[in-house]
Amino acid sequence: MPRIRPSLALPLLLLLAACAGPAAAPGGAGFTPAGAGLPDRVDAKPDQFKGLTDTALLARLGQPDFRRHDGAAEIWQYYGQGCVLDLFLYAGDDGKTVTYAETRNRNPGQDPDPQCLPRLLQGQRQAPPPAQ
Repeated sequence: MPRIRPSLALPLLLLLAACAGPAAAPGGAGFTPAGAGLPDRVDAKPDQFKGLTDTALLARLGQPDFRRHDGAAEIWQYYGQGCVLDLFLYAGDDGKTVTYAETRNRNPGQDPDPQCLPRLLQGQRQAPPPAQ
């Protein structure tokens, strides 16, 4: 798979963010129509989010489905079909930035579906799990 040079990644992300614009579905804030402003081929690696600011993250994914503070970290979760995208943000000189990202299956002990993150990035979100 061809790799994007790091020097081109940020301008490409900003261009995509500028094209996406705000959108919401009846399910709530942060939901975007499938494929809105996104290329046909989507990177399936959660490391693509490392270094993004909270502002860039909101432009790319919308509001998280769940957000919590744990010490110095702010944890954002996005629920996809069969996986959860966990993003850990810490305050720095440029505001909050993602320092760690991972996808996991919603069912403990199972690997996440490799297509879950690409679907999530194309706007296919799933409702949060019921409160226990």
